[in-house]
Amino acid sequence: MYFFLEKVHDHYLNTRGMMGRLYRTHQYPYDKKLRKKKKFKKGFQLEEPVLTREKLEEAVVKSEHSTEEAQKLNFASEVQMDQLCRGNQLRVRQSHLFN
Repeated sequence: MYFFLEKVHDHYLNTRGMMGRLYRTHQYPYDKKLRKKKKFKKGFQLEEPVLTREKLEEAVVKSEHSTEEAQKLNFASEVQMDQLCRGNQLRVRQSHLFN
């Protein structure tokens, strides 16, 4: 059963990508031969997954002109939503504002 799930995971990752509306996979495939492919060597990393209002406005303007920037924006919002749903704290509380 586990072997079958690895095959399905690798197939989705290779054909459809890491994230979709109805699925989410790991960045790297389980198959060692597939992992050596050029598109899986580097992986996809975000410089700053948490978007502030200013960064979000800049990203929206850039995404209107570039599909690559639109993909980065979508991925950043997915990562941010995933972190929030898991209960992670994204911003540091400013204690001097509340005293």
